[in-house]
Amino acid sequence: MAMEQAMHVGTPKGAIFPNNSRSVGTAFRRACAEVEVEDLHFHDLRHEGTSRLFEFGLSIEQVAL
Repeated sequence: MAMEQAMHVGTPKGAIFPNNSRSVGTAFRRACAEVEVEDLHFHDLRHEGTSRLFEFGLSIEQVAL
Protein backbone atom coordinates (compact mmCIF):
# COMPACT_ATOMS: atom_id res chain seq x y z
CA MET A 1 0.00 0.00 0.00
CA ALA A 2 2.76 2.48 0.89
CA MET A 3 4.50 1.84 -2.44
CA GLU A 4 1.19 2.42 -4.22
CA GLN A 5 0.77 5.75 -2.43
CA ALA A 6 4.39 6.71 -3.09
CA MET A 7 3.93 6.14 -6.82
CA HIS A 8 0.84 8.35 -6.73
CA VAL A 9 2.78 11.28 -5.28
CA GLY A 10 5.74 10.71 -7.57
CA THR A 11 8.27 9.42 -5.04
CA PRO A 12 8.34 5.63 -5.40
CA LYS A 13 11.32 5.14 -3.05
CA GLY A 14 11.13 4.98 0.72
CA ALA A 15 8.33 5.43 3.19
CA ILE A 16 5.88 8.28 2.87
CA PHE A 17 5.80 8.68 6.64
CA PRO A 18 9.16 7.37 7.86
CA ASN A 19 8.28 7.88 11.54
CA ASN A 20 7.76 5.00 13.91
CA SER A 21 4.09 4.79 14.96
CA ARG A 22 5.09 4.40 18.61
CA SER A 23 7.16 7.59 18.43
CA VAL A 24 4.22 9.50 17.00
CA GLY A 25 1.89 8.15 19.70
CA THR A 26 4.35 9.02 22.44
CA ALA A 27 4.83 12.55 21.10
CA PHE A 28 1.05 13.01 20.90
CA ARG A 29 0.53 11.88 24.50
CA ARG A 30 3.34 14.14 25.72
CA ALA A 31 1.89 17.13 23.86
CA CYS A 32 -1.55 16.49 25.37
CA ALA A 33 -0.04 16.25 28.85
CA GLU A 34 1.99 19.42 28.33
CA VAL A 35 -1.08 21.50 27.47
CA GLU A 36 -3.20 19.65 30.04
CA VAL A 37 -5.68 18.17 27.56
CA GLU A 38 -7.46 15.14 28.97
CA ASP A 39 -9.43 12.41 27.21
CA LEU A 40 -8.15 13.13 23.69
CA HIS A 41 -6.89 10.21 21.65
CA PHE A 42 -4.93 10.29 18.42
CA HIS A 43 -7.78 8.45 16.68
CA ASP A 44 -10.12 11.34 17.57
CA LEU A 45 -8.16 13.48 15.11
CA ARG A 46 -9.09 11.09 12.30
CA HIS A 47 -12.77 11.69 12.97
CA GLU A 48 -12.24 15.44 13.13
CA GLY A 49 -10.32 15.44 9.85
CA THR A 50 -12.97 13.36 8.10
CA SER A 51 -15.72 15.70 9.30
CA ARG A 52 -13.80 18.71 7.99
CA LEU A 53 -13.44 17.13 4.55
CA PHE A 54 -17.22 16.67 4.36
CA GLU A 55 -17.72 20.26 5.54
CA PHE A 56 -15.56 21.40 2.61
CA GLY A 57 -18.03 19.69 0.30
CA LEU A 58 -16.10 16.58 -0.70
CA SER A 59 -18.05 13.48 -1.71
CA ILE A 60 -17.87 10.15 0.11
CA GLU A 61 -15.67 8.76 -2.64
CA GLN A 62 -13.22 11.68 -2.38
CA VAL A 63 -13.00 11.39 1.39
CA ALA A 64 -12.48 7.62 1.11
CA LEU A 65 -9.46 8.19 -1.12
